[in-house]
Formats: sequence, structure tokens, C-alpha cells
Amino acid sequence: MTNNRFACRYVFRSGNSQAVGDKFHNTTVEVLSSNTTAAEKLLAGSPSKYKRSDSSFIVIDEFYNGVAEGEIDEVLQPISALRLVVHSNSDVWALLSEIHIKV
Repeated sequence: MTNNRFACRYVFRSGNSQAVGDKFHNTTVEVLSSNTTAAEKLLAGSPSKYKRSDSSFIVIDEFYNGVAEGEIDEVLQPISALRLVVHSNSDVWALLSEIHIKV
């Protein structure tokens, strides 16, 4: 039996063929873990690819070229919430054209 540390996956895609510039920029993907003890240990790990956000949320990814795609580490599971946080204003609309979350 293999150890799959990343059973949960997500894809967020912004913009589309008619609105290619309407993409998310400076936006992070954040989760709130139900397992706070394990999440704290993960954040304390050196070096940790995760960062602490506010309200106990953990930043797990950010949008690159309008897309955020990845896996949620098993240590953070189960999660209570998943959110996208936009960190700056935009001169154009931002269109979220695809959402896929596999749990």
C-alpha cells in the first residue's frame, strides 16, 4: 500500500477565451485545517513551504498566470474551509472560469 499524502486536489482557472486578461493576480489559496496540532507542526517545520495567514488559515498556493492548481497535504486534512484571497485591486474584472475540488 502506498502512502498518498495528497489525496485532495484543486484547480482554479481564471479568464477565458473572450476575456483573456480577466485573470486573478496576487491571489492566494488558503485552507483552514481541522487538525490544528498537525498544522502547527507543519508550519514549524524547517523549511516549510506553507505560510500562516490570518484566522488560523494557511497559505498553500498562489495564482500563476491566472491558475492555481495543486494538492492539499494530508497533514492538513481534514480541512474545514478553503478560500481564495485577493491581495490587491485590479483595473479589470477577474473571472473565475473553472473550479475543481477533489476530496
